[in-house]
Order: sequence, then structure tokens, then C-alpha cells
Amino acid sequence: MSTGKRGAAAFVTGVVLALLGIWGGVGAITPAANKAPAELATYDAP
Repeated sequence: MSTGKRGAAAFVTGVVLALLGIWGGVGAITPAANKAPAELATYDAP
């Protein structure tokens, strides 16, 4: 693999990882990402 192709592959990989990190971060701080306790399943209910 040539140096140019290796650099391009590293750049694309970095961009993809950055986008995934931003997406995960936004999902973590968004209130809708985590359901309210009332919406969670209760396993001890009859």
C-alpha cells in the first residue's frame, strides 16, 4: 500500500471515528436517549 493510500485510509478512518464519537456523545446527553424509569420493564410485577 502506498503512502498516499495509507494516509487517505487513516484520514477516512479518523473522520468515521470522530462522527461516531459525536453521535454517541449527543445520544448520551439527549434526555430521550434514556427511558424514564416508569417506561422500563418491571420484572417483579405479577
